[in-house]
Amino acid sequence: MQKLIFRLALLIYIITAALVTAARIGRSNQGNAARGERLFAGNVVVCFACHTSDAQAISLESIGDRVLDVRLQVPENAGKTPEQFLAESILYHDAYIAPNTPADLMPTLYTRLLTRRDTQDLVAYLLTL
Repeated sequence: MQKLIFRLALLIYIITAALVTAARIGRSNQGNAARGERLFAGNVVVCFACHTSDAQAISLESIGDRVLDVRLQVPENAGKTPEQFLAESILYHDAYIAPNTPADLMPTLYTRLLTRRDTQDLVAYLLTL
């Protein structure tokens, strides 16, 4: 009887540990906005070169709202989340070009420079703007 109780307790422990691990892995897909802000202004990713508060710069103010209200309403973007759209815009800049925007503005090297975590963090930061 003691062996059965021990085995049940061990099984419950293993299942609980697996569920906790799964929950942590699920959360790991969420970006860290503070780290994203540091990347945005950092030396490797030079977003700030074009995306500043200057009048001639490409504004990112309320980018999350614009993605929801405008970009995701375009048929070729249907079904995407704001996070997916922004990540794609960073990594594959020519996947969708906004009207009246030159096609060659975004650098093409971000697919090689950014890790998945970097991209998630940048997207999390952009959604705070």
